[in-house]
Amino acid sequence: MADTKKNLSKLYVKYKGRHPGVSQESFLNFVMDADLVDKKLSSDAVVLIFQKVKLGKKDHLNADRFEEAVRQIAVKKELQFVAVINIASRSDKSIAALEVDPTKLSVGEIKKYLKDAKVDFSDCIEKKDLIERLKSSLGTIKIVGIDALRVQSKTILFEATKMEYEVTYESRRSLGISLERSNEWGIVKVAPPEVEVGSVLTRVNGESVLLKTYAQAMQCLKHATWPLTMRFRKAVSKEGYLLKRSRGRTGSARNWKKRYLVLANGILEYYTKAPSEGGVAKGQYVLENDPGSQTMVTMAPAAIMGKDEVGIMLVKGDDRLVLKGETFEELITWGGMLYYAVAMANGGNPEMSDMETQRLAHQESELAQLRWEAESKKLKKEQQDREAKIAADADAEHRAEAETAEKQRQKEEQEAIERKQKEEAEALAAAQAEAEAKRIAEQEAAEAAKQAEEAHLAKEAEEKAIQDQNAAEEATAAAAADPDKVAAEEEEATKAAALAAAALKAEEEAAAAEKAAEAEAMKLASEAADAEAQAAAEQKVKEAHEEHEKKLAEAKAAEEAATAANRDDSSDDEEVSQTPRQTKEDVLKDYKEVQKRTSLAPGNMAAMAAAAAAEEEAAEAAAAAAPAPIAEEAEKEEKTEEEKKAADGVTMKLASGKTFTYTADVDWFNM
Repeated sequence: MADTKKNLSKLYVKYKGRHPGVSQESFLNFVMDADLVDKKLSSDAVVLIFQKVKLGKKDHLNADRFEEAVRQIAVKKELQFVAVINIASRSDKSIAALEVDPTKLSVGEIKKYLKDAKVDFSDCIEKKDLIERLKSSLGTIKIVGIDALRVQSKTILFEATKMEYEVTYESRRSLGISLERSNEWGIVKVAPPEVEVGSVLTRVNGESVLLKTYAQAMQCLKHATWPLTMRFRKAVSKEGYLLKRSRGRTGSARNWKKRYLVLANGILEYYTKAPSEGGVAKGQYVLENDPGSQTMVTMAPAAIMGKDEVGIMLVKGDDRLVLKGETFEELITWGGMLYYAVAMANGGNPEMSDMETQRLAHQESELAQLRWEAESKKLKKEQQDREAKIAADADAEHRAEAETAEKQRQKEEQEAIERKQKEEAEALAAAQAEAEAKRIAEQEAAEAAKQAEEAHLAKEAEEKAIQDQNAAEEATAAAAADPDKVAAEEEEATKAAALAAAALKAEEEAAAAEKAAEAEAMKLASEAADAEAQAAAEQKVKEAHEEHEKKLAEAKAAEEAATAANRDDSSDDEEVSQTPRQTKEDVLKDYKEVQKRTSLAPGNMAAMAAAAAAEEEAAEAAAAAAPAPIAEEAEKEEKTEEEKKAADGVTMKLASGKTFTYTADVDWFNM
């Protein structure tokens, strides 16, 4: 807080100048030089603050009013009062202060700055929270005096590892390196070109020896394996101009002279100018401790410095070397380098030991972190491998189960197909067997019916033969009395024979059609494997049967018409002769007997059609056989070639009792 007051006082003096106080214009320049004008704080706002804090009608601010104005600026900018002073001081080159990075400060130092600035940090837990609070409340941190020197020295110590180098020797041999004990460190005093004199031995084959005793370090070096790798830390070196206070005798006047300083191998030499430019050496300062005297670097006391001057001082016993630079930053940089060089030349210091301990702990932590990450990665990889293996096994098992299930499904489908095929084959065989049995039964029934019909027809034929014989005998007796009637009967018999021949031919055709229909029915029965085909066949049979019934009805109508005509003719013939003869009814009766023999089952469509055709032909023959008028008898006596052929081979028995056979080759009956 004392530094804040001091810096505020310097700022007041600077902007007051020769006037009794800070004017409005000077106050505005103060704010502008500190780069505080922005959206939060405009130039008009600065003027208003000045008018607000000044006393009465005075046109300037005294020290107290200047401080109050600065506080008003801090409130307007939402900054701490100290932060505003630091920002303004940073822009003031006359104030000797070092701007420092808050991350390079320790937690204790940060808390100290916040406490001095009366900033609450009780809610800050981590270091980064403290750094953020420091930046937001104080802005840029500037430190002065010994604090600046200490911070600069620590900054250089942080970067010490960057000044290390390694040398490797492949085979065992004399290295030509001479180490001298300094405290517990080994300092290189004699070395080959690859090793710099003044360097410190830090590692042997990767093992740190900075925190070991000198004896332990030498044992590590003695028992090291080859190839041998040694790591060294370079001695700090720096050169440049500084102002050196004369080291005159006691009581003599002290003055400042510009000297060119060269820091190397633990010795600080100073020249009139750079050695490369022909500078003359004016003296040196050995940084290594003397027996009973310790070399230190500190800030020069204000008593030996001029007003507003800052310097550094090397002290070893009564020997002092006071230096100052043209800027505070340049001076503090030299002070930090000298601090580090003194520690290197004297085997380290507690701060370097602490930092090395922290560095090794951090390095070990990093190695442990790397080992943990490697182990975690390994365990994770093993876990992933196990999970992948489990997943692969599960997938393989799932695929095997799926394949087994698929094979089982295919097997069941195949068995179902085979069962269905077997059932269909059995059903087809059963249907075929049933159809065959039905066909055989129908055939046997038809044969039985046919045999019964034939027997019945034979019986009827026998009875008719007896009747015909009786009628023939009667006709013979009548013929003897009437020759013309006999001739008419012979003509009528001829026509009846032709009609019988046509009926016989129709019977043969019907029999052939019946056989063809039976073969076709058997073929259709074997091919009709389903009910739909059978239904279609039954429908066709039904239609054929209906057609057959229709034709039978037509034939019957024709027969009735012929019978009526026959009756008319018979009434006319009775006037000529009452002699019995074969009438039209007899011819139709004979035709019906033939028709019965040629009757077919309802399922035989082809036979039905043939029977219907035969029935039509018989009806026409019956109509033709009716007695014609006497005027047309001569014309009807002429037989066509077709009638002869139709009557070929037919044997007839007349009503007179005579029998004859008609042959197509001759025009006469063989009596």
